[in-house]
Amino acid sequence: MFTVLSWNILQGGGSRLKFIINALSEISATVLILSEFRNGDTGRNLIAELKKLGYSYIVSPSENDSENKVLVASKLAGEPVIFNNSENILGIRFSLFTVLGVYMPHKKKHSIFEIIAEFKTNNNTELIVAGDYNTGHNFIDQAGDSFWYQNELKAFETSGMIDAYRFLHADTKEFSWFSHGGNGFRYDHTYVSEGLTAILKSSTYLHEYRENKISDHSPMLISIG
Repeated sequence: MFTVLSWNILQGGGSRLKFIINALSEISATVLILSEFRNGDTGRNLIAELKKLGYSYIVSPSENDSENKVLVASKLAGEPVIFNNSENILGIRFSLFTVLGVYMPHKKKHSIFEIIAEFKTNNNTELIVAGDYNTGHNFIDQAGDSFWYQNELKAFETSGMIDAYRFLHADTKEFSWFSHGGNGFRYDHTYVSEGLTAILKSSTYLHEYRENKISDHSPMLISIG
């Protein structure tokens, strides 16, 4: 079974790094997508630990960058996918599909949806696109209507990208992040291209890692096979 874990590790991980590594070891996904990765000293320590866990193929942002970005790591060999116009999206291309990891900064202008659309148009490959989107559908993935990028998200979905969780769980309400006031938001998503839905087996949130305060986001795990 091929599994993809996406997880916002909260500002690079910091003092929680050993707990994050333990969690990643327990889950043992084929591919990892870590949002809010920071490529400073902690980030380099994280990469070293990932290699010990068997993640030999790692695509990370540029060195000495303390801003929140994304890292993609794989136990299987693949071709790195790097976008010169954004380090908030990186990926690894395999023979049957490409996995892209994204981190979309909260309520800030970016062009990640457009970058993915261009990549999809120009490359003959099925896609898995996972990470912290910081958006969702108003009144479904949150109680209110404060999500940005509604038009971009709808266009993304009409382009043949399928929300893996909704495909398997319909309109079930489940949230991956909670505000201090206890309001839930489903910020973290995995989208797969239509050609992969026939082999999509599961899509779940692993809330225990958020509840145990290893991060403020619940990891999301999908399996295909």
